[in-house]
Amino acid sequence: MSGVRDAGGRPERDAVPKARREPDPPPAGRGADPVAQGRRGTDPVVEGLRRADPVVEGRREAEPVAEIGELLGPLPGDRVLEVGTGSGRTACLLAELVGPHGRVVSLEADAGTAGAATERIAGRGFPNVRVVRQDALSFEAAEPFDRLHVRVGMAGIPWNLLAALRPGGLAVVPWCPAWGPGHRLTLIRLGREAVGRIDTTPGIPPPQGPRPDPPARARTDVRRYATRINPLTVGHAPGSRTYGGGVVIAAMAPGVHHDLSGEGAGRATLRLHETGSGAPVPPSWATVAFEPDADDYEVTVSGKRDLWEEVTSAWMYWNSLGRPERGRFGMTVSRDGQEIWLDKPSHIIA
Repeated sequence: MSGVRDAGGRPERDAVPKARREPDPPPAGRGADPVAQGRRGTDPVVEGLRRADPVVEGRREAEPVAEIGELLGPLPGDRVLEVGTGSGRTACLLAELVGPHGRVVSLEADAGTAGAATERIAGRGFPNVRVVRQDALSFEAAEPFDRLHVRVGMAGIPWNLLAALRPGGLAVVPWCPAWGPGHRLTLIRLGREAVGRIDTTPGIPPPQGPRPDPPARARTDVRRYATRINPLTVGHAPGSRTYGGGVVIAAMAPGVHHDLSGEGAGRATLRLHETGSGAPVPPSWATVAFEPDADDYEVTVSGKRDLWEEVTSAWMYWNSLGRPERGRFGMTVSRDGQEIWLDKPSHIIA
């Protein structure tokens, strides 16, 4: 399996999960108020949420309710493994949904957060929740789980977490590569691999990293050339909920972060820089200057990788595929790494 690999050629699953976490409490949801729906008796998940947390305040809980109810779908009696306890609110909801004959094991790497969540969960009366202070990458399951709920964004999906599932077990994981806002994965374990589609719901928003400053690097390997490809069409994602180009770029140009900024009078600059634990020091970077009504655009690159060439090659490949939307892509994860595919697992693109 070729998998998605970092700059050093290693499977990207080996990368330490990025510091992205679902907001706790989460941001205001969109659409109808789920608590109002719950009062009408139409949404048992919301009713469970209100029992698990009596201070719930309407639409702010819409997104986690939709995720757990529609994607994870825990059943009474299920064993659920959660990664990223946070305040413990989601663990309480999961415990309510699986009932007294089910159990929730929640992993939290931070000692203070784990301790506070343990007290909060016990205070709400959920004996079927156990908070374990442990990093997710070192977790080895002693029992099989039916569901896996990951709340921490990951550039590479660790197989040890998926291996904790029973065959046929379901995982909901935020895949957060360097490129783009992140993606929600729903994976099913099928023995020695897990397979599933990339959901069109946005994942964890990426942190705002520092913009690269080429002059400050004092690099001697700077190269310049011209490109006909409009940097705005590559760096901007119209219809981001369905945009599929970012999936292909993330898969074929791993570890590349982008930042598109306007500079007045119609000018803009697309900045690319290499990120991740496998990136060399100093990392590769590139800038592409947009000028209105220009035939060509100036590209400046530095480092071992020509980031603009990698990104545009991936973007043009996405165009050659017919510009498929995000929901048509999926991922296969195994011990050997992860592969991105289009429409079916046998149609691997990276």
